Amino acid sequence: MTTQRFFDNPHFRTYVRLLQQLHRLIRDGVDETAEGEVLRERMDEPARDLSQEEIDCLNGISADFYTLGDPPRQIQPSSPTARQEWNEMQKARESQDFVRALDLLRRNQTYHHAATVAYERGNIWSEAEEKEIAGEFFQRAKELGG
Repeated sequence: MTTQRFFDNPHFRTYVRLLQQLHRLIRDGVDETAEGEVLRERMDEPARDLSQEEIDCLNGISADFYTLGDPPRQIQPSSPTARQEWNEMQKARESQDFVRALDLLRRNQTYHHAATVAYERGNIWSEAEEKEIAGEFFQRAKELGG
């Protein structure tokens, strides 16, 4: 399964963890420092061993990390398709199809409270055994009143 390959790939996991650190620096406004430059250089090595599909997935994950510092957005009215995809996201998470779960959540995040979305991201990362990343999303959910 493609998804499992992503999360089973140690280069993918290393890159995700470094990306998380970079986004912390971005939120703190210190990503353009020597520390940020060193971190970006460290990201080059695992990046060399990633497929285009993995890179595309990481671009989405990067967008998810930005939500940790973004102000909450207006919730849009839901639709039957959005509700169906939300259920599919939960099933994907339960079956450990983490890439699909994250993608479905990302596509439907405007239909749910930001705290709920952050909490679901935390659940996905927790089940993917990335507890530190999960913790950031759980903390964000708490900050947003979830």
